[in-house]
Amino acid sequence: MNPEPLAGLTGGPDIGEWAFELDVGRPVPAGGFANILILKGRQGSIIDLAPNPNAWTAASLFSCRPGEAPGAVAALSQWLTDWLADAVERARQDPASIYSYFARIASEPSWTGILMLNVSLRPESALPPAIAGLAGGIDADSFAAHHLGINHSPVQGSAGPAGDDLSDLFGLIDYQAVPGAASAGSEPRPDAPAGSDGLVSLQVAQLSVLFANSAVTGFKGLLRIEMKSAEGFEFDVRDPDVAMRWQASPGADLPG
Repeated sequence: MNPEPLAGLTGGPDIGEWAFELDVGRPVPAGGFANILILKGRQGSIIDLAPNPNAWTAASLFSCRPGEAPGAVAALSQWLTDWLADAVERARQDPASIYSYFARIASEPSWTGILMLNVSLRPESALPPAIAGLAGGIDADSFAAHHLGINHSPVQGSAGPAGDDLSDLFGLIDYQAVPGAASAGSEPRPDAPAGSDGLVSLQVAQLSVLFANSAVTGFKGLLRIEMKSAEGFEFDVRDPDVAMRWQASPGADLPG
């Protein structure tokens, strides 16, 4: 995407203590796309509009960085089509999937609002203080929100929309560690891979957080802990995977 028309748009919304930052136009590896901003205020489902750049507003201005080849819009269109299709298929296979709400609004012709896709997250600033210590066990290059969105509310006279109709934030982080991803360790061993473990290493193997109505509504986390022997000590970790839970308020555990 071209960041120049949106130069005044900085930062991003917070949901609870989770901090998001939309970095439109941030360089990404060749063939990849991130921090995609969609402003939808017309009829037609996003699924139907994604493969049809001719239906986009000023596609060559908003969807291409300066100097990019004309084929950049087509490449973005294909990426969007594939991104949406993947989420819809996940929801089709499991109606209770964390992708179900996203799939529904992407398929709804009358939905209007703002969508941000593949939103880059910085572990050191995005995580709530209670779990900020996990940042070292997250691969920063692949840590992103699948989507973040705002539902538009219809204007109802000069008084504005009623309380139940106010625009709300929704989103999804579905992070899965890739092989060889970062782990936070104590003291590095000479034979340990770069950025890997020490006597004790911790890797965030999974972090899935569902947001709805501007709040956390679902949380599932999995830590992978590895303990290495030291002189005079032997450690035996029978199950290296430890589940995490998120408590929104005292006594209110959310389903993992």
